[in-house]
Amino acid sequence: VKQKRACECRLSRVGEEMRIRDSVKARDNRGWNPLMYADAASSTPEIVTLLLEKGAEALAKEEDGKKAIDHAQGNDKLKGTKAYWKLHDQSVE
Repeated sequence: VKQKRACECRLSRVGEEMRIRDSVKARDNRGWNPLMYADAASSTPEIVTLLLEKGAEALAKEEDGKKAIDHAQGNDKLKGTKAYWKLHDQSVE
């Protein structure tokens, strides 16, 4: 019984991880994903790190051809942080 519950718990966690990955890859009508919004406006670098860890696509481009790193360059709260450089490293094609 304990083994069955542990298995069910792992399956539930896998399902949750899949939902998170799907949501971090979602796009709006302009092609923006959550990472782009975080990079453009967030004052919390940890959000950017979390999105990257959960599978956000740093190489994705919005309709104007900009990537998340392009938006991050205009965010003084993010620029130069560890999260910024992690994003930068993942943005190289």
